[in-house]
Amino acid sequence: RRDSVSTTGAGGAGEEPAPARRALPDLRDPRFELERETLKLVVQHPMAIGRSTADIGPDDFTHPTYRGVWAVVAAAGGPSAGAGDPGWAGRLRDATTDPDVLAAVSMLAVEPLLTDKEPDAAYVGHHVLRLLELTAARRITEVKSRLQRTNPVDEPESYNRMFGELAALEQHRRALRDRVVGA
Repeated sequence: RRDSVSTTGAGGAGEEPAPARRALPDLRDPRFELERETLKLVVQHPMAIGRSTADIGPDDFTHPTYRGVWAVVAAAGGPSAGAGDPGWAGRLRDATTDPDVLAAVSMLAVEPLLTDKEPDAAYVGHHVLRLLELTAARRITEVKSRLQRTNPVDEPESYNRMFGELAALEQHRRALRDRVVGA
């Protein structure tokens, strides 16, 4: 087994021990389905998704490999840079050296979308807005956790700042949810 091999001892003459690969969750895990579908749109239909991803950032992707795919897309100029480029997926593959990201881009480029029709603005909007809403929900959970650990008597400024941040995040999430429902 790879994980039981010691990397502290010397290997063969002049050999460096191979770095241990990090264990990653399965890309097909249902927790990452929305990230996966959004990235399939980015890779396969950059013209359809275009500027609607302006608010998306690396923190919207919780899987490290999907975050890496987004970083490659962002470095290539974002989805709108792939609009009208039949070699877009190939450009993304050529731009990465991470084998996990390379495999993910290849997979995302050919895997069918969860719709039988051409993705329209409503389909794209649903995925982008839901991704942003999930990010807001994660941030709300983080702020609530910090807020619960903060004593409002001993640290009133910090507590009030976090409470204000929480209120703003809740409002942002509601606005995103309203947009999802309206889309």
